[in-house]
Amino acid sequence: MAKYRDFEIEMTVVPDAAGQYEAAFELRRAGDGERAGKAGDADRGRYQFPPVGSYMTPDDAREQTAAWAHKWIDANFGK
Repeated sequence: MAKYRDFEIEMTVVPDAAGQYEAAFELRRAGDGERAGKAGDADRGRYQFPPVGSYMTPDDAREQTAAWAHKWIDANFGK
């Protein structure tokens, strides 16, 4: 699991039908696991994302998915 700012990034890398790799990711705001949100996962600091691309190697998938996660965090929670 990777960390960026106050988020933990968990990635799942799997082969796709074309023999390349794709990665889905989940973000969790560090320390918010016990927050009392009732409306949904976002209220508890948890965000899930579908695969964001197809890559030649698992390392490429992890690297690019981490970049997507960082961009999403920066865009939604400021730098």
